[in-house]
Formats: sequence, structure tokens, C-alpha cells
Amino acid sequence: MSGRIDLSQVKAGDYELVAHRWRQITSKPGEPYDYVTHRKGAVVTLNVEEARRLVKAGAVKPVEAADSATDSTADSTADSTADSTDAGVPSGSVDDVLAWVGEDTDRAQAALDAEQAKDKPRSTLVEALTAILDAAQAVTASGS
Repeated sequence: MSGRIDLSQVKAGDYELVAHRWRQITSKPGEPYDYVTHRKGAVVTLNVEEARRLVKAGAVKPVEAADSATDSTADSTADSTADSTDAGVPSGSVDDVLAWVGEDTDRAQAALDAEQAKDKPRSTLVEALTAILDAAQAVTASGS
């Protein structure tokens, strides 16, 4: 079996981004152009058209395939690359945390709080999380 996915079987739902990044357009026709950048490893919810396009391009894989394969794979990945804190924030590398955050402001705030609670917070992570939160605040302020 080649591992290819039959595009006629692709449905709307949750997919894991396997590409380095994807900019999802969030603006509607006639509105100013706006998008959200998702990073590799992020779980995104796609409609059928987006799912088929991104699956065909090899940019995403269905989440259920990863989840149903084995729970031990997910457990070993979580244990080896990013032990989780009580809040669910990965404590792995800066890239691991940023991949988990994506553009989610709630996750960014949780990750920032967790990082700043450490004895030696990583300045690069604090700066990146602050930038995500500042950008979201700027968008909210300009949209009001």
C-alpha cells in the first residue's frame, strides 16, 4: 500500500499540519486581507475544500489517523519531546511550545504564564509569546 489518501474520502474535520507553516485566510471577500499562520504540528479544523486541497499537497494529515494508530505513540512523543505541565503547556524546546501555541491567544497566555513562573524563563520564548499576544491585541484594537 502506498499510503496515499483517496481524496474522495477526505472530509471536513481536524487535521495535523505537517508542512512547515500554512497561512489560513480568515477574511471574507470584500474585507481587508487577514490570515492566521499555523505552524507544523498544529491541529487545524478544515472544511472539505481546504482539507482536500491541503491533503493533496501533502501539507496535512488526518488527526484520527494519528490518534487511532496507537495511544502509546502519542504518549511516548509527549514524554520524549515535551513533558507537559499541569496546564497542558509543553515544557520542551521553544519550537515545541510555539508549535503547540500556533496563533491561539489562550495557549500563548498559558505558555507565557508557565514560562515566566520558571526560575530561569527563556527570553526567546517569552519574546515570541509576547509578540503573538501583542499582534492579537493590535488586531482586536484595530477591529473595534
